[in-house]
Amino acid sequence: MKSMESRSRLIREGGWAALAQVMSALGALAGVRALTEFAPPETYGSITLLLGVFTVAQGTLINPIMQASLRLYPEYAESRLALFRKTLVGMLRRRILIVLATLALSWPIINHFKVGSLGVVVLMALLFTLEGFRNLETVLLNAARRQRAYSLITIFEAWGRPLLAIAAILLWESSVESVFAGYAAATGLALILIYLLGQSEGRMSNGKTKTSVCPALREAVARYSLPLAPLAIMDSVSGVGDRYILAALLGVDKAGIYAATYGLLSRPFLMMAGTFDLSLRPVYYQSVAAGNHGHARKILKRWLILIILISGVGFALSFPLKELIVEIFLAREYWVGANLIPWIAGGYSLLVISNVFEKVCYAYGFTGRILVVRSIAAVSGLVIAYYGIVLWGMPGAAIAVPIYFGLQMVMNMIVAGASSSEQGAQSLQTRNDGEDNRHLMTVSK
Repeated sequence: MKSMESRSRLIREGGWAALAQVMSALGALAGVRALTEFAPPETYGSITLLLGVFTVAQGTLINPIMQASLRLYPEYAESRLALFRKTLVGMLRRRILIVLATLALSWPIINHFKVGSLGVVVLMALLFTLEGFRNLETVLLNAARRQRAYSLITIFEAWGRPLLAIAAILLWESSVESVFAGYAAATGLALILIYLLGQSEGRMSNGKTKTSVCPALREAVARYSLPLAPLAIMDSVSGVGDRYILAALLGVDKAGIYAATYGLLSRPFLMMAGTFDLSLRPVYYQSVAAGNHGHARKILKRWLILIILISGVGFALSFPLKELIVEIFLAREYWVGANLIPWIAGGYSLLVISNVFEKVCYAYGFTGRILVVRSIAAVSGLVIAYYGIVLWGMPGAAIAVPIYFGLQMVMNMIVAGASSSEQGAQSLQTRNDGEDNRHLMTVSK
């Protein structure tokens, strides 16, 4: 009976996760279609390049805390959730302040070299702050397997961003500032909804219960997340580095066309992978935290088989459907990117498979190995993309995608096998329990 109930819950959670991914993908695709109508390639390319910088900052300072939150949540969920939340909020606030202070101090340099306007800088700072707290709320909802609340908030923001960005363009002008203003407004509204509807995981009502920050937890989060901080730079190099090379060698308009096509093709694969990630990763982490490694391996195997089958079908369909895809989802001046589609689809088929193997290192706390793999893949990807663009122009950037993502997949397969074989001695829970419990007893007193 218990097994049936667990399976039924997993199916429900998977249904909500799938709904969130499908609706978010549709919102993103509709947004790309609309924005390419209202924004010329030069403007769209500028937005893409600025978002690349934004993503690096967020990935370096915020995302490592989110990854640690997902992994450590099962160990604090039952009786220490308020403590867990307060510690994470404190760490998040400090890192956001670092970014805001850096932007303030950098403004004279930004203004001198005309890198961006004051409006862009202010809006990026606002969006960074809002996204930081929204990420924390949604990550905790996912870790708690509250997929319904997570999905509704995610869908709201996915559709709200392009709609409010287009509204800002219609109200003012087609500019980078208008798009960022729309994005910030949508994220802010999503955050307000979380608080107003009482969906915050672990938040004490009315602040009546006082909870001290746990030094042991803060240290555990820092230790787990430290190797993950440089990953944002590595991901930026491998994921969007080719766009900067295109902009430098061929012009911002070519970078805009490539970015629109790339985003269009990557979205379905990320949507599919995200569905399984949202529904299976919390269960996988719970099994690892409980020491049930046999069950964890079964989950991982099924996860991997499903990803391989579905991504393979997506890659096969990209050949006959490439012309139709660009005609439906992109404005006419972006249609020249149709021939890039199979290459990008092939690369993302390999990437989503690679990411499943990577979860083994996340689960067992071997985050340093993730950094090594991503670093090698990023440097290799930058070199391959550069020579591809030099030799074949814009198509060369797309040809490089399956090459460096394939290299990353092979490396992740190797380190996943090594990490799994060391699961007993290197369990994250075993390493942290003794010190953590001593501090928790002191705090509770």
